[in-house]
Amino acid sequence: SPMGLFSTKPPPPFVLEQEAVYQCVAAFFLQAFVVQAGNTRFFGLFGNKPGAPYTNVEMSERYRSLMTPSGYAFAIWAVIYLWEIAAMCFLAAGVQGQANVPSAWPSLMYLWFGACASQALWALFFAFDALLPALVSIAALAGCLLKLAYELGPEVAAMADESAYWYLVAPMWLHGGWVTAATLVNLNLLFVEDRSDASVQYVSAILSCYAALAAGVYALLATGPSCFLMPSAIVWALVAIRKELLHPTGAAASKGYLRYGAG
Repeated sequence: SPMGLFSTKPPPPFVLEQEAVYQCVAAFFLQAFVVQAGNTRFFGLFGNKPGAPYTNVEMSERYRSLMTPSGYAFAIWAVIYLWEIAAMCFLAAGVQGQANVPSAWPSLMYLWFGACASQALWALFFAFDALLPALVSIAALAGCLLKLAYELGPEVAAMADESAYWYLVAPMWLHGGWVTAATLVNLNLLFVEDRSDASVQYVSAILSCYAALAAGVYALLATGPSCFLMPSAIVWALVAIRKELLHPTGAAASKGYLRYGAG
């Protein structure tokens, strides 16, 4: 074209700054370390003695609600963490221009940092039996992940290849959907902690299930099929909750289960 005013060459790929990658990867592995520490009594340093933090399994038995999912549901964490490790590798490849990282990522990194911080705080609060701060933390985690995936969506959808979606956005939708359900599970634990009447726990569980379904439907309507992993994670959680209701394990101390769970 005259004077090169109308070039037909595609724009060069966005190159992510190395420092940004270091920050994102460091935040991810730091929260993963804190989560693992919180779930293992800080790698056994506290031991099993009064005042020591609880593991997730112990907390699940300590506060058993009608929204407690069957144990197999938590295997989704392995999928989430492995997928997010792949996401960090994808970002690292973007430093050399070898991965099609969305140009919006640097301006949205604060959401990733917020998600990592919220995940770490939840692990600590939950381990030390601070259910209300844990609820606030996991709700913040869900909000950060879902907003991050939503904000990246338009640019990623316009890309010629789908690598950015599958490596970067998809795990955010999956993680966000799972912790959306987990937020409602944590909410119901507050009623168990408060020793609320079984009927209150029952109503709360029913409303929570409807809220989870509504969140998944809203995401599909607002975003389209690209967010399918978000409602899929919610359905995964609800199916596991139903299984636990039909075949409860270790639930003898729960008033909600005694009255409604096995019936």
